[in-house]
Amino acid sequence: MRRLMHAFGASGFALIVLLPYGQAVAAPAEIIGYAEVIDGSHLTIGRNRIVLFGIEAPAAPETCRGEAGTSYACGAAAARVLRQVIGDDEVTCEPQGAAATDRIIAVCRVGPIELNRMMVAQGWAAADRGASDAYVSAEATARQAHLGLWSGRFEVPVEWQPRSR
Repeated sequence: MRRLMHAFGASGFALIVLLPYGQAVAAPAEIIGYAEVIDGSHLTIGRNRIVLFGIEAPAAPETCRGEAGTSYACGAAAARVLRQVIGDDEVTCEPQGAAATDRIIAVCRVGPIELNRMMVAQGWAAADRGASDAYVSAEATARQAHLGLWSGRFEVPVEWQPRSR
């Protein structure tokens, strides 16, 4: 029963999302568990592939230019920051919907820390304005302070995302 509560939340109810070709996928009311970080905006909890809602971070192999103009692995750096914040703690994700693939779009937290907002506020992800305006002000603050990705030059993730994923 505990596993079911982790998969479907305390209520046990699930949102059914219809995908192309008539496939139905259950999006749990809440997903709780230990996460494996894929990159700065993707993680897995058990069999659930999760995309952090409203943000775009560089993919793991992406490189950027740092302050001094030297190339660095910014995708790996973004993933490392997310991994460090999560640590060994359980992650709680609230699905906002499902992507056209088997991924769940969610707002995720570790304790009181909202991971989506933290990644943008620390400059390791950009606000995805096509999905939401929720993180635009956090991005502006990080950009102005030259935090994370904003300390150098990079292609905004939303611009290269369709080519690289």
